[in-house]
Amino acid sequence: MALLRASSSALGDELDVAGALTRGEGVPGGRLLLDFAAAAHLDTPDLATCRADVEAAFGEAGLVEACLTIGAFNGLTRVADATGIVLDGGSLAATVDLRAELGLNEMPGALNTGPVVHDTGVPMTPNAVAELFAD
Repeated sequence: MALLRASSSALGDELDVAGALTRGEGVPGGRLLLDFAAAAHLDTPDLATCRADVEAAFGEAGLVEACLTIGAFNGLTRVADATGIVLDGGSLAATVDLRAELGLNEMPGALNTGPVVHDTGVPMTPNAVAELFAD
């Protein structure tokens, strides 16, 4: 989440994580992108239509970027789940509010981190990516 916050800030955009809970409302093209991500992840029959819709809305470069993002997140999640990766202390502290808002602590992957995921202390915002991985 901290990386998403940083990239949004670099683009001059305000990150609206609640958009993920409201089917993309408030995010330009949010619903379209969420539908495409779901279709790609689940390989639904409407994948070709969703792909065409994303390309029509964002152009070929936007479609490629959306595909790369979906692939990256899919891969990262699979690796994290398969290895039982634990969320490090810096990430725990930096994402207290976001995890609570999005209900991430209640998802099966949170079990990898254990009970500490619910007792993370005061939220902090890192000044650099390296701070995310410092305990």
